[in-house]
Amino acid sequence: MARKKIKASKATPFSERMTLLRKRAGLTMTALSERIGVTPSYVSLLESGERQPSREVVDKLADVFFETKEINARDELRMLAGLSPVQTDKIIAPHDIRTTYEQMLERDPSDFRTFAALVRVLLKEHEEEQARQKIHEGLRRFTGSYQLQALLSQLELSHAHFQGAETAQKAAVEQYRAQHIEAERDPATHADLYTSLGVIYYLWGSSHYEAENQQGSRERGLELFRQAREQYDLALEIAPDDVYLLDEYARLCFHLAQLSEEPERSRLWELSIKTFRKVICAENNSILGLEEIREACISMAHACSHAGRFDEAELILVLTRSMSPDFWPAHYELASLHSLQYERNKEGRYLDRAFNSLRQALQLHAENGIRRMAKQDPDLNPLRTKRRKAFDELMREYEDVPAAS
Repeated sequence: MARKKIKASKATPFSERMTLLRKRAGLTMTALSERIGVTPSYVSLLESGERQPSREVVDKLADVFFETKEINARDELRMLAGLSPVQTDKIIAPHDIRTTYEQMLERDPSDFRTFAALVRVLLKEHEEEQARQKIHEGLRRFTGSYQLQALLSQLELSHAHFQGAETAQKAAVEQYRAQHIEAERDPATHADLYTSLGVIYYLWGSSHYEAENQQGSRERGLELFRQAREQYDLALEIAPDDVYLLDEYARLCFHLAQLSEEPERSRLWELSIKTFRKVICAENNSILGLEEIREACISMAHACSHAGRFDEAELILVLTRSMSPDFWPAHYELASLHSLQYERNKEGRYLDRAFNSLRQALQLHAENGIRRMAKQDPDLNPLRTKRRKAFDELMREYEDVPAAS
């Protein structure tokens, strides 16, 4: 007797989430269909991924599964369905994270956690002199022993004395733990001390990658990045909903995925997707600022592309583009996505889309860095090789075009 062919699953992130929520609510497909005013067969099609829900259906599902105040969960369901979130206003904050920290310190100059976070931003942006000026200001302002140790660690880090920075930051962690019993520890402060240690390992690892010609530099750099992730893991155990921490952790996992080999790479892409989603759907994500949120969307889409989740990546990028039409990275990432889709499916239409998206990115921001990136980006390799003449002409076309302001 011939075996019956099993139809391949078309499950999507939305369909999987919907099924989980329905079962968690103890509802059958028929019971759920009655609650949202559709047929049981339509519910079945949604859960199998055969149909994409309308905004009205998603909102009705959210009414069934969540309370009105659970805006974060409602937005996550909307975004999984490829719809814009309710909290659109939270994704248009005009400031960047550095400005956010500066404004917070103006309101509360005694906030050591924000002070240390601002110094970390300066160090990661290679503003070492500004960071040192800020650290010396902090040494006059703060008097706690763990605070002074943490500032000395940052001072060492500003001079690229990584081992000294590591030693001082570990001392800061131990002093804080010794001075505060577990019940009295502020989770945000405690987690932030581990975050600072993670940043030390990250910048230390970056220094090894910048010295790739030295024997063993790449391996040592990757080892230090993994140590950074361990510190972030410790921080997230203490403060799992800290949106600043989640954002940094997602970016670290993204970076690690780019550098790692399989099967670790696949696990890290998935972890970065999961964490970026938490950042994007966080109820208080407005404190990160527009630029950070848009970058999170682009990074999440990139991770989805490399995880083979092309539909999800495209939805994120199209939403980002629709809300910020002049944001060139969304167009560039769409070019990368479509180029990878061609590599997977060998359909010429994807190369056409990749070419058009790359042209749009260049029209918005035709600077040398983008052209240089496009010529080297491995994701665009199918476009460069299969549309070589058109690609070369496009590069020449924008050689003398001034970058958009």
